[in-house]
Amino acid sequence: MEFARKIITNSLWLYGSEIVNKILMFFFIIYLARKLGAEQFGLYTFAISFTLLFMGLINLGMNSLFIRDIARDKEKLLDYHNHILVFRLAASFVCFVIINLLIYILGYDTKTFFIVLFFSIYLIISTFTQLYVSFFRIYEEMQYEAIIRTVEKLFLIIPGLLLLFLGYGLYSISLLYIFSTIVALLLSLYYTRKRYTKIHFYYKQEIMKDIIKRAMPFALFAVFYDIYFRVDVTILNLLEGNVATGLYGSATRITEVFLFIPQIFSRASFPSISNIYKNMQQYLSFVYTKSIKFLLLLIIPVAFFTLIFSEKIVFLFYGSEFIGTSSALVFLMFAMVFIFINTISMHFLISTNNEKKTSLLIAVLAVFNVIFNLILIPYLHIRGAALATLLTELIGFFVTFYLIKKYYDINPVQWYMLKLVVLSALIAYVTHFFAFLNIFVLGAIFAILYLSNIFVLRIIEKDEITLLKSLFLPQGMKK
Repeated sequence: MEFARKIITNSLWLYGSEIVNKILMFFFIIYLARKLGAEQFGLYTFAISFTLLFMGLINLGMNSLFIRDIARDKEKLLDYHNHILVFRLAASFVCFVIINLLIYILGYDTKTFFIVLFFSIYLIISTFTQLYVSFFRIYEEMQYEAIIRTVEKLFLIIPGLLLLFLGYGLYSISLLYIFSTIVALLLSLYYTRKRYTKIHFYYKQEIMKDIIKRAMPFALFAVFYDIYFRVDVTILNLLEGNVATGLYGSATRITEVFLFIPQIFSRASFPSISNIYKNMQQYLSFVYTKSIKFLLLLIIPVAFFTLIFSEKIVFLFYGSEFIGTSSALVFLMFAMVFIFINTISMHFLISTNNEKKTSLLIAVLAVFNVIFNLILIPYLHIRGAALATLLTELIGFFVTFYLIKKYYDINPVQWYMLKLVVLSALIAYVTHFFAFLNIFVLGAIFAILYLSNIFVLRIIEKDEITLLKSLFLPQGMKK
């Protein structure tokens, strides 16, 4: 199937670069946390999370609208680009003022003010990079996005490690973030002009009004999505301070290693699913159910492994200063199971013109997340923030499954899910008897037991193995 091959090809480019980038960034963040300590790492975590709360207000969902509509009709490319660019310039200025005004009003100290100021500049520049990266997704040439993301990370990580080694602190690192995203923006502009079109500017009021109107459902999704995923850190920082934020941030950095998997898969498949919905609706169930299955095969065993060995994992990466975050890590990793499912489900709904329902769902979940955090953090501290995330994702899981069953007659609940949970739980129980071993040895034992049993129990079926071969092997090798 050509559409399936296209999704996999695009995913491989993005997965390849993201795997490299995530590994590099993960170890960079670990080194950063160890050098800064819990309190300063908490400030770093807060500054990034607080500024990212405003990402949706700057983008206003226009990137998603741009990709979806231009993937269907490329004649409108310059219309969309020019007017989105104008809107983004205005929105960036307004959000920059609001971000820094709020920090001043909330009474944060001078250092926090300047760190947030620097990261707000980084945020604004990166939103323009995202606009031009959208061109690569529209034309489904993800290799250019992969190159840009990798170069950006290298310009951040290599000088960053050197600065930290030489004793420089958070000011230098925040300025380096700005420099690296400027490099990414320049590269994205270069590839856009070289590959697709020589951009010439024009502006029409009626086009702007139409784009804003069409973007509104995406805008609600984007704004509430950022609140949904980022508000916990802000509330935790306001209620508990930088040390608690640093501990919580160290746990979220571990789970974010896995978060890119459903995000990349969704980004790569978005244009293709949009096309399938328009021209080949009979394949929707196939694409959705297989996507969920392959992703759950990855994340469920990781969650159960973390349940048993969370303290070993935290100590390995961060040392004894951060050991208090191990219980929060367990909650967050099980939340990640539902995040995997919900990410695919929500992008599926958006790709099939149900962005209004998805936006409403995200808004409701954002409200629940705020309420859960305000209730649980004063009593359970960082565990409360993690539990709030898990409860919110669980609600999202039930609602998205209901919507997909109702509107597409697709049954997302499959028998293999229970088998996966039981298998992973049993293997976790067995491996805990070997807790005295090195964490890498434990991981290897768990992986061997898991991989062998998913075939024995026929959790992966023959047709799925055939599908994977057809997607990855050259044409001549399939016979």
